[in-house]
Amino acid sequence: MRTATLLTTALAAAGGLAAVALLRPDQTPEPRPVTSATAEDHAAEEITHAEPARLPVGEVAAGSGSTRAGPAGTPLGFAHSTDGAVSAATAWLTVVEGSGVLDPSRRAAILKAIGDADFVTDAGRRIADRRTALGTVHDGHVIALAQPELGAFRVVTASRNKASVDVWYPYQIALLAPGQAPGPAGWKRARIALRWDGERRDWRLTADPAFTDGPDPQAQRPSFVSRAQTLIRYGTGWHTYAGARE
Repeated sequence: MRTATLLTTALAAAGGLAAVALLRPDQTPEPRPVTSATAEDHAAEEITHAEPARLPVGEVAAGSGSTRAGPAGTPLGFAHSTDGAVSAATAWLTVVEGSGVLDPSRRAAILKAIGDADFVTDAGRRIADRRTALGTVHDGHVIALAQPELGAFRVVTASRNKASVDVWYPYQIALLAPGQAPGPAGWKRARIALRWDGERRDWRLTADPAFTDGPDPQAQRPSFVSRAQTLIRYGTGWHTYAGARE
């Protein structure tokens, strides 16, 4: 009797093992239930919450790269290289999306300085329609501003004499009454086609940029991580501009 008591006590000290050791031969152990703590532990092992990586930084700074100025200060004279094409595409996007071309007295000269005849015709018509749609306000003024340095770019295709570049950027356009503040910017993508002109020693726009709305990062100055997260569904190859801001 004393021996049996000592055996029972020893097995009890061994925890779960005791329950199995004391079963009769005709008994089978019941399966151990999975507790909520165990399920949570497994979930924690399987799920990771890695932040999306920042976009790589390109060699091109938005608004730079020109070597001379044309009508109304239009930047001209970009390098005969892929980086030169990206610089030209970005600089000229801010021109065709800016306030300067909304002035009909300067529009034709500006557009002819940066693009071929098809571009001049199509962009000129689009910009004229946009200006008409804004209407007029007595003593008001127009704001039209693209800020690619807050977005990103990618090279879609590039060869020695042709290039296609995507730019993602915030854009504001409005006709403001005196004292009225502009509203929040919208976000757009533009695909810009260029060719190298050996006689002019510069890139040229071959067509009016193809514009698409969005994606919207839900911030006027998105972080670098937010930019990567926002563009993840829109293809690879995106870069932030050198010297870009958050």
